[in-house]
Amino acid sequence: MSMKMRLALGALVLAVIGFLLFLLAPTFTQAPTDLPEQQTATAPATPLAYYVVPKNLTEYVKLVDEYTSSGGANPALTWTYERTEITVPEESSTVPYAIEMAANQIKTGGGPARVDVTHFKVVGSTAYVLLNIDKDGWAGVSFAVNKIHPLVERTILLNTDITKVVFGLPPELKADAALQ
Repeated sequence: MSMKMRLALGALVLAVIGFLLFLLAPTFTQAPTDLPEQQTATAPATPLAYYVVPKNLTEYVKLVDEYTSSGGANPALTWTYERTEITVPEESSTVPYAIEMAANQIKTGGGPARVDVTHFKVVGSTAYVLLNIDKDGWAGVSFAVNKIHPLVERTILLNTDITKVVFGLPPELKADAALQ
């Protein structure tokens, strides 16, 4: 056998071996099937958050409405709240989503049909939050705010290392808004 034929035959054998390895490669790179499911999962964990629910929502609404119209001790400050766990959708921010879940347990009684977070920023250990109900007033807005703000504040405190919640824009944005 000539040298050219040996080289051609060797190249053919290498090509066949390479092709076979290429076909078998996916089976070598697949995750072992005998491992527990948690070790083979590659999808990121879905974020969880918490929001507060007043125990006995109907009574909470009634007593806070009475406080808003008559004064006295604010029942929202001493009310018992329950923590509710939620899964945050991939396209949402965790804390603002939880805030909206908490706020929308209460009917606004006018104004927007739904409470939305229009601004949320953390500066140091203070959270600045602005809701759409804080921007545009309507008859009865104080009733909605007095019921909803305590839920929002407690929800923020559950989900972050925040120690203070301010309903409004942070100072640097207030200054910008004043210049306009």
